[in-house]
Amino acid sequence: MGGRNKFAYYSSPFRVQFTNFQVQNIQEYRDMMRTFRSSIDLIGNYSEVEPLPVNLIIWMSYIHYYNVADPLNTSYALIGTDSLQYMEFTGGPSVVFKSSFSQAMLSNHNGFCNPITTSYSEESSSYQFSIDVASFSEDVICSTMADKNLFSKTWGDRHNSYSFDFDVRSFSTALAVNMGVVDLSTLGWASDRPIYVGNDDNGISFKIQEYFDTRYSSMNPIVCIMDIFTSATRKNIFTDIIANDICFMEQGNSIFLPIFNHLGVSFDVPQPCDCKNEDTNEKNSQCNKFLLLTSLLYYPLPQSASTMTRQEKIRYQAFKLIKLRALYSDYADLMEDAYNASASTALSYLGYTDKLTTEWFNDTHAFCALSETSRCSLITVANFDEDHGIISKYQYDLSRGHCTNFFAILDDSKW
Repeated sequence: MGGRNKFAYYSSPFRVQFTNFQVQNIQEYRDMMRTFRSSIDLIGNYSEVEPLPVNLIIWMSYIHYYNVADPLNTSYALIGTDSLQYMEFTGGPSVVFKSSFSQAMLSNHNGFCNPITTSYSEESSSYQFSIDVASFSEDVICSTMADKNLFSKTWGDRHNSYSFDFDVRSFSTALAVNMGVVDLSTLGWASDRPIYVGNDDNGISFKIQEYFDTRYSSMNPIVCIMDIFTSATRKNIFTDIIANDICFMEQGNSIFLPIFNHLGVSFDVPQPCDCKNEDTNEKNSQCNKFLLLTSLLYYPLPQSASTMTRQEKIRYQAFKLIKLRALYSDYADLMEDAYNASASTALSYLGYTDKLTTEWFNDTHAFCALSETSRCSLITVANFDEDHGIISKYQYDLSRGHCTNFFAILDDSKW
């Protein structure tokens, strides 16, 4: 890996997979390897100006397929036919989200509440939330964020708890598509039949389809709409993907936009990690520690949701989430605006600050207010591990992932 003479899995940031590899001449091999090398160089330049969460999405999700016979033809139809070679980074969602502390919270413009018991399973790559029905129903703020329609099932003695699973592979895949890190055309259909085919409020026709990443065959499918943002022109600088698709996570009875941020530089008030602030770029900076905020943004279903079909629920929420996404030319800008909401929630719950008022929450959640009666809520998981930097099953240790080119290949390496 990386052409080093003394190869070790734990020090390998990427891997190249050769399958039924055949070339007509050495130049075809060189062209492929130069293409992979060029991608790594571009990603390295990109990572120097991006915070840890954005770089972790690259570590977990980026993959570059290559077709020796036709380099421009790497559609999903060829994936799995053993005719493509690929290069990917070694990070994995099941490892990245494993931490010594994780706690989920709900928030909206009224404040936050926490009737949730949180656990994580590396084996199933998912968080499990258990929500006490009585505590949830009696909390005035909780009742403004969701009701039982948000969750898929009940369990436990006398059905006194709601359960909710959150697949981190689905989270990272949906986020990678929305950021232009992964091309939606390289994902597989979970079903040949679309969930919904129809028109939006402006009469534009579209269909909602379920997708999955072939690397994670057991992941919960994500719900996506291809080419919904027809006016989008901004390309990801290292993939050339125009991010005009949108993917959601479907968990329970709702769909969510994935949001991924870092707690920030302070435990007192929300203060984001910024690459322009040189103090945050030091190796021992808090911004390099795995103090991650993993959020699901959604618009609560109406009171009539109990009589709605799955398709009706998806359509109702998808239209609102599309309207929110359309306000931003870059998905990273949406995540930046969501930072204050998720960080405020985490800091309030952890008791690090008592300065955050109802007015503060109203302001921090204003970015997703489509109208006075259409306001978003967030489920935010604080997954903290200050000493944890392992991101792959090979035990690769990312000790410095904030605003750093950790993908660089040494000039003297034999690529």
